[in-house]
Amino acid sequence: MVNLLSNAIRHTPSGSITLKAWSDVDRVWISLKDTGSGIAPEELPHVFRRFWRSPKSRSQKYAGTGIGLAICRRLVELHGGEIFVDSQLGVGSTFKFFLPI
Repeated sequence: MVNLLSNAIRHTPSGSITLKAWSDVDRVWISLKDTGSGIAPEELPHVFRRFWRSPKSRSQKYAGTGIGLAICRRLVELHGGEIFVDSQLGVGSTFKFFLPI
């Protein structure tokens, strides 16, 4: 959660960040939605890869090694869950994951 929230804050200089949690029959879901810069469609398949960074983030002020989202995915998977991303450039991103109850 800390990494997802940190990314949302970094990429949302103005706008909003919404954190939601709800339960399903056998899962708990967490969703973090921002109105930040968003992610290009061609970059979405790569965001959970270790050491991958968007060319845009490499050329701007965003520091990082490109392992944060890979760690998020692995932690969620180790707990039996799955993580997803939906994003549009200039509109924002939504990261959501579930964990079994």
